[in-house]
Amino acid sequence: MNTLAKRLGMTTHVSVLERRLRSLVQEYPSNTALALEDWLLDLANARRARIVQWDNPPKSFMPPPQEKISNEELVVAICMMQRLDRPLHY
Repeated sequence: MNTLAKRLGMTTHVSVLERRLRSLVQEYPSNTALALEDWLLDLANARRARIVQWDNPPKSFMPPPQEKISNEELVVAICMMQRLDRPLHY
């Protein structure tokens, strides 16, 4: 799949936050997340963000505490150019 960076003709860097996110996905899995982007949205919804809401939110998802990923880091992670380019994906 294409990333947002590819569509915009940009490059991305190897992010420490990206590596930490991949570790958190393993430690705090979501049974509905097909990609890291889905997991980030599950986390945002678990923290009561109302930007995007799933029709059937995951019931067994235990999100990581804010000490492991702050709300600010979550917003940055969602907006990173490495994210999959799925503008119409719900």
